[in-house]
Amino acid sequence: GFPIEISKTLLEDLIGNLNTGDKFNVVLFASSSQILSDTSIDANPTNISDAIDLIDNQSGGGGTELLTALNAALNLKGTEDYSRSFIIATDGYVTVEKETFDLIRENLSNANFFSFGIGTGVNRYIIEGMAHVGMGEPFVAINEEEASEMADRFRNYIQNPVLTNIEVDYTDFELYDVEPVSIPDVFAERPILIFGKWKGTPSGTIRVRGISGDHDFIQQLDISDYTPMNSNEALKYLWARHRIQILSDYADLGYLIDSALIKEITQLGLDYSLITQYTSFIATDSIIRNEGGVEEKYVYSTNTDAAGGSADGLYPSGYASDIDYDVSSNNASVIQTAYPNPFTQVSALQIYINQHDSELDKYISIYNCFGQLIDIIDISDLNEGQHEVLIDFENKKYTAGIYYIRLNIDSNPVSSYKMIYFKE
Repeated sequence: GFPIEISKTLLEDLIGNLNTGDKFNVVLFASSSQILSDTSIDANPTNISDAIDLIDNQSGGGGTELLTALNAALNLKGTEDYSRSFIIATDGYVTVEKETFDLIRENLSNANFFSFGIGTGVNRYIIEGMAHVGMGEPFVAINEEEASEMADRFRNYIQNPVLTNIEVDYTDFELYDVEPVSIPDVFAERPILIFGKWKGTPSGTIRVRGISGDHDFIQQLDISDYTPMNSNEALKYLWARHRIQILSDYADLGYLIDSALIKEITQLGLDYSLITQYTSFIATDSIIRNEGGVEEKYVYSTNTDAAGGSADGLYPSGYASDIDYDVSSNNASVIQTAYPNPFTQVSALQIYINQHDSELDKYISIYNCFGQLIDIIDISDLNEGQHEVLIDFENKKYTAGIYYIRLNIDSNPVSSYKMIYFKE
């Protein structure tokens, strides 16, 4: 089928451009798993040719048991002191159990996991769910041309590992609810945030160990050297938002109807004043704000896009407006993701523009948490395909907090994304 041809293009591009000294393997999953080699093999011409032949001989169809394939891959012996990455290429219409997400979350210290969505009808919930639990970003290719583009982008994403084999130790410092539960490698293009809660006296140490290049890396932080700051209040919302996202990804598996899971998501939304699929905001005010009696029109605007980003709020006319655009299509123009998010200066939006919208006026609008428009970025020159648009807050006097980023086509908002900005 069509997705399998895109998968072949993607994997042949990735494998065919490996560097001398790299090692690789191929695990194919359908009704059963097929493995190229019992161990990772050198990226030499002969092995690369054998791998491409194996991939070329595949055809779409059969079952798609991802958990079995991931277990088989993890059970293969790795190469010491190598950064190990698993690339999962699928259209997302696979059998993904809760245990699949658990396996990825609990094995980030053993391998990096990256999800590639393949085809025009890709199941974004599954692709993005695997990316979230893997502490990375999703990659999506809807045709063979984009498969090559995504391969180039992925190579740039992982080509510079900064720290591997990471261990974090906490001494005399009482922590709980720490995320992530296991720690993947740090790449130049993918920093890793570790966050959680603490109680008791802020004392003790945090020690980070790993391998950087050809030498050991050790850094120790003395907790008593740091004082809790009100300016970092947004950190608790970062933790809560991440926790809600992970729990929601588990819920999006579809068959998992868990009252305890729903209760936890709901309680997090209430405790941290965050919108979830089970909570929303109702604003009341007993103070007369408009004593002159002049009527002001307000609109309530809600949009949840295909990439999972959403923006909801009560906005005065002239700020955010009602959404009058069909984004139900899998091929709709959309903000797919933003990285890094949270960010301190600059973040990159990954945007898809469809053929219909490529000829129309397009711009990005940025709103603060009060719904006030603070900036506009013209992107009318973007054609059909994947694009990267920079959100640059450097040297701007914006306050730390939540911002809503909207993609507008011909003056109609079509997609939105929530981002968290930290001031350094």
